[in-house]
Amino acid sequence: PDNIVESVIVAGDPDRKIAVIRVSGIIYSGTRYSSDNSASEMLIKQLEKARRDADVVGVMLDMNTPGGEVTATDEIHHAIQKLRADGILVLTCMRSVAASGGYYLAAGTDYIVANRLTLTGSIGVIIGGYNYAELFDMIGLESELYQSGEMKDMLNMARQRTAEEKKLIQELVDEIHHEFATVVAAGRPDLEIDDVKSGPIGEAQIFSGKKAKELGLVD
Repeated sequence: PDNIVESVIVAGDPDRKIAVIRVSGIIYSGTRYSSDNSASEMLIKQLEKARRDADVVGVMLDMNTPGGEVTATDEIHHAIQKLRADGILVLTCMRSVAASGGYYLAAGTDYIVANRLTLTGSIGVIIGGYNYAELFDMIGLESELYQSGEMKDMLNMARQRTAEEKKLIQELVDEIHHEFATVVAAGRPDLEIDDVKSGPIGEAQIFSGKKAKELGLVD
């Protein structure tokens, strides 16, 4: 819908506009827009609309999100890079929260503005769930599966993980985290990948806007 994007006229010139695109709530793969969440395909369409508008000289991401799905976030990130490749300035305005996947998107923009009390950071990856194996044992319930590969039920929470499964899951988390760190390092001129993967940033901490500025995460 057109109401997702607002246009701000630059210096009184109607032929120069800044498109304001809201990124709010959980970022997820999908097309259905909600005022409480951000569907990746809808956001990508809005970014593409701004990119194709000859009057748009800049885009502001009006951001209030704790993050969301990694693939959906990465797809939006690529759409942002298309804007920048075409010479359109992209900036992020962080509101109350701009963490995890929200920061992933922000790191791919030209400039980041945060309130001193904004909650941001959380530059990390998590995979988890509730393991109810002992509960099943307690009530005499057993999971019965038929599968084609040994690792097909690797995340079956009705049983404990094997050492090999834990290793594979951790390797997957580490791989995705490396991609996240690469995006952040590419977007922040004073940070290298090692800076992002170590110290307080590497611990996936949440920071205030003030602390994030000290760490070089916001401008």
